[in-house]
Amino acid sequence: MTTTGSPSTPIVDIAVDREFIYVGDPMCSWCHGFAPVVKRVGTEFGLPVRVKVGGLRAFENSEPLGERLKGFLSAEWARIGEVTGQPFSTTALEREGWVYDTGPADQAVVAARNLEETSALDYFTALQHAFYAEGRDITQREVLLDVAEESGFDRAEFGTAFDTAHDDTLRDFAETRSWGVTGYPTLLIRTGDELVRAAAGYVSFDNLKPQLSAWFDKHAVADQAPAMMCDVETGLC
Repeated sequence: MTTTGSPSTPIVDIAVDREFIYVGDPMCSWCHGFAPVVKRVGTEFGLPVRVKVGGLRAFENSEPLGERLKGFLSAEWARIGEVTGQPFSTTALEREGWVYDTGPADQAVVAARNLEETSALDYFTALQHAFYAEGRDITQREVLLDVAEESGFDRAEFGTAFDTAHDDTLRDFAETRSWGVTGYPTLLIRTGDELVRAAAGYVSFDNLKPQLSAWFDKHAVADQAPAMMCDVETGLC
C-alpha cells in the first residue's frame, strides 16, 4: 500500500474544534474578580479555556505608583471586592517606589502555558490570588517562580521557560489586539476559525450563563456516534 505525507490542509473535527479563549492580565483587578466565573464557565460548558495575556501596564508601559494611581486603585479595588466578593489586600499600595509593571506576570503566564497549556489558567489564578489576596509582589521574578513551584511546576524548568518567554508574550499582546480586544477580562469562543466575543468586561456567572447557553444551543454540533466505515489501514469492513 502506498502512503502519502500529511495533507497540507489538516482536517479538523467540527465536533471538538471549539474552545474558550480568555484574554486578561494577572494584575488586572477586574480579571481577579472574574476568576471564579471563567473557571466555572469552562467546567459547566465542558470546553477547555486557553489563556492569552493582553498586557495591561506591561514593560515600557508600566507606571510608578504615585499618589494619583494609588488613590484610584484603592477605591477601585474596594468597589470590585464589593461587586465580586473576591478578596483584595492593599499591601501593594503601601510599597514605596513600587512600579506597577504587569509585564513579568504576563510573561510568567506565557511560560506556564508553554510548559503545560492545561495548567496555564490555574497558574494565572494563583498569581492573581498571590497579588490581590496575599499582597505578594508578582513583579519580581523570584516571587513568580515561588508561585510556579507552589502550583506544581519544577522551579528550575519554569525559570528557564520564563527567561525565554518574552517574545511569545509580545506576540500575545499583538495577537489579542489584532482581534480587537482592548480591555480585560475578555472571554471569546473559538469555533473553527471564527472568534465570538462572549463577554467584554466583568459579568457574573448568573448573567453570563444564559447568554452562553443560548449561543451553544443555536450553534449545537451533532453528537459523535461510533464511526461506521471501512478502515483503510486494516482493510476491515
